[in-house]
Amino acid sequence: DTTKERCFTRRRQAVVRQTDIAQTIDLALDKAKYDECAKKLLSYKSIIAWILKSCTKEFSQYSIAFIMDHCLKGKAEISQRAVHQDQPDREERLDRDFKIAMTEEFESEVGKMCNLSDAIEELAIQRGMEKGMQQGMQQGEELFAKLIQKLFALGRTEDVKRVAEDKEYRRILMEEFSIQKE
Repeated sequence: DTTKERCFTRRRQAVVRQTDIAQTIDLALDKAKYDECAKKLLSYKSIIAWILKSCTKEFSQYSIAFIMDHCLKGKAEISQRAVHQDQPDREERLDRDFKIAMTEEFESEVGKMCNLSDAIEELAIQRGMEKGMQQGMQQGEELFAKLIQKLFALGRTEDVKRVAEDKEYRRILMEEFSIQKE
């Protein structure tokens, strides 16, 4: 019986590991999709104009239409030029094309902005884990209550005391009574 239980435990752990890997891959894909979607949204002239008007005093006096028509030329580039700190194009491009000096403070702020999706991902993971734990606890309580009800209905009061203290015995009885997650 213990050999059978060990095999079951190993199979369950293997499935959990595969599930964890699959979830990690899915999260990476979702993060990439989020980044692409954010980049695309930020490429619309109307969005850029609203950001310029709302965040810079130089543009605050102009209408969105004026900024779009007279200040934003051409099409916004999305993922076409290197801006990563390890790629040489980042300083040349900002200084050369936009006359923006790359100071340590500015580089730090750019880094923070680039890590926004990481922060959002962490928050989503934290909220998901909290919700999962709440659901898991609720489900566990319901399963435990079903087991207790069955044991009392059969007059097995000694088993009620034992399942409250012995996790392995509780698992065995849940299998015996076919009490499982729905």
